[in-house]
Amino acid sequence: QNELSAAAVEDLVPLLKKHAGSLVVLNLSANELTSVGVEHLIQAFSSESVLRELKLSENYLGTRAARALMNANVPFLEKLVMDENGFPPEVVEELEGSFGGVLQPMDENDEDDMDEMMDLEEGPTRDDVVDMSAMMEAFRKLTPSDVSI
Repeated sequence: QNELSAAAVEDLVPLLKKHAGSLVVLNLSANELTSVGVEHLIQAFSSESVLRELKLSENYLGTRAARALMNANVPFLEKLVMDENGFPPEVVEELEGSFGGVLQPMDENDEDDMDEMMDLEEGPTRDDVVDMSAMMEAFRKLTPSDVSI
């Protein structure tokens, strides 16, 4: 299991944009990716994207991430793997309706797992906490000469 924070995904976006015309498979499974990270990720998709396969299984995606992906521009996508994210049945139905045969089976999508995951629509996320911790650490290092009014 890896930890790919929203900030790390945001840092990846320029690289992904640069290689949009050649990146065919992107596997971000089991990265503790959240809705915030997915929102950054979809910024890398454009009409120039030739992405054929996107793997996002075993993350902490929520309804917000699912809907963001449904609105993303990924014109050549042939395979989308999103199982083991704990989507509620109605969101699975929306994903199936939006992606059709591109969406791989979501048999391993136990909604009960959402109790263990952070619901990004209900307040701060783990990424927010990590980002806030880094910001607080930076503030602690400031000296009076670093601040001007």
